[in-house]
Order: sequence, then structure tokens, then C-alpha cells
Amino acid sequence: MGRVIGQCGTAAEAIVALCKTPTDVVLLDFDLGEERGSSLVAEMEKCQLGVKILMVTAGMTDTEVRASDSLDDLVTSCGLKC
Repeated sequence: MGRVIGQCGTAAEAIVALCKTPTDVVLLDFDLGEERGSSLVAEMEKCQLGVKILMVTAGMTDTEVRASDSLDDLVTSCGLKC
């Protein structure tokens, strides 16, 4: 049975939480205000956390998401599917 084990206010908080707590899935907003969710995904990949990621957004248009410089590299390096 699934359960929410935490929530974080910043990407840095998320990395600390993920390193401390075994996690199966992260629900991540692409638009984190001053940060982008894609940067957090790249950091999670560097840490080899092996977590599945469901990235969503409501505050950005498809064009803005697709225009992200890091999205194409992220999908390729992490083997993600859009």
C-alpha cells in the first residue's frame, strides 16, 4: 500500500530527504519557482537513488516545458519517457 512519506520545499531538502529515506516514487513539479524540477532529477541521477519520477506541472505551458534546455538531455541521460 502506498503512502506519502514526506514533502519538501526546495530541491536541496528533497535530496537530503531522498538520501535518508528509501523511496519508490517521487511526484515532482517541473516548475519549482526559482528552480526547475529537471535540475532536481539530474541531481537524483548523479546520486544514483534509483527512484521513479512522475513529473507534472500546472504553471507552465507545453511550449515552456519543451523549451527547457535541460529536458532533452535529461530524458536521454536518464532514459525517461515523455
